[in-house]
Amino acid sequence: MDKIQVEKNIRIYMFYKFFIFMMIIGPVLTPFMISKGLNYTQIMMLQSVAAVTKILFEVPTGVVADKVSRKLSLFLSGLFLMAGLLIYIIFDYFAVLALAEVIMAVGCTLNSGADSALLYETLKGTEYEKNYSKYEAKSVGNVFLGQGIFSVLSSVFYTLNKNIPFAISIIFMLAASISSMFLAEPEREKSGGSYIVHIIENTKNIFKSKTIIWLTIFAICFGCSNMIGFWLYEPLFKAVNIPVTIYGLIFLGLNLVASFSAGLYSKCFSGSNSISSLIVLSMLMFVSFIIPGLFMNILIVPIIFVQQIFRALYGPIMCFAVNENTEDRHRATMISTISLLSNLTYAASLPFIGMVLDGSGPKTVYLTIGIISGLLIIFLFLSSTKIKTKKDGHHKEEIIPENPK
Repeated sequence: MDKIQVEKNIRIYMFYKFFIFMMIIGPVLTPFMISKGLNYTQIMMLQSVAAVTKILFEVPTGVVADKVSRKLSLFLSGLFLMAGLLIYIIFDYFAVLALAEVIMAVGCTLNSGADSALLYETLKGTEYEKNYSKYEAKSVGNVFLGQGIFSVLSSVFYTLNKNIPFAISIIFMLAASISSMFLAEPEREKSGGSYIVHIIENTKNIFKSKTIIWLTIFAICFGCSNMIGFWLYEPLFKAVNIPVTIYGLIFLGLNLVASFSAGLYSKCFSGSNSISSLIVLSMLMFVSFIIPGLFMNILIVPIIFVQQIFRALYGPIMCFAVNENTEDRHRATMISTISLLSNLTYAASLPFIGMVLDGSGPKTVYLTIGIISGLLIIFLFLSSTKIKTKKDGHHKEEIIPENPK
């Protein structure tokens, strides 16, 4: 791929990434669901349905991206997300909303792994390769900035008509699908053999690399807690008596912090060691959960802004580390597999979190996750000392030798 095409792909990737994540329903999603007669337990059950769907489809859609086309996978992602949002607008029944979650979850898995793999392969072997993390961080920074601006508008639109934020999100998903059509797919080694053979090879690759094993454990622990954190915002706001009309402004602040963090990382720290960076991020998550768990009042609300640093940097750092340590033919599937395991933990946790929220309130949930996070950080730090790194700060892949038998 020549320099002109590489630069074109980078620009289109930025557009795609912006639109596909510009689902502006975040600040009003929980009130929207409550308006349909759902309680916290039912809301968490819907999210568990979504997470289970991601578990079932994460690897198959990753295989589609690896064996067929990254571009096709990205195009279909926008269409599935559009369909799920439309169902949410039209229907009120729990079972139908569960179907919407299934469809949107499939849409999420179609771009999970395929997008970052396409960018990595676009840059691979060119003068831009060393800037992969910078481009990823810049793309998510743009997303957070856009989400921040539309968070305020979302709350305003919601007061006019609760369906408007969903309708606007549908337009953004359509724009994402259209923009993906203009991407050029780089030449790469595609996986041969059957679907089953591909999955078996990918699974073996996880256990051959100490780095991949560590990253998988980290994703299971803190990728999960990052997703759970979102669903605790509204219960926290309600517990400290913050009105719904202010949610948009708070989400604006959250997204601005995330955007600033991504921008700062892309300019200053993208060459730092991935393992060390993830450990630092996990410490921030620990603080953001343990403090609300100990002191539940309006003065601790700013502590959730700390979570936005993790939210901004987790994706670029994790994707770079996985891409760097995975072969072309397994790259999207490997990212999807790690995401699958994270979603498995997420799915199993949500129903219990919903019941605790309905029974004991958010303080108990925050405290429990905070304590567990602290113990996990100790384990991850001790295990990270067994992973060797290069002097320049990047991972040195240490392959676990196969049994000679």
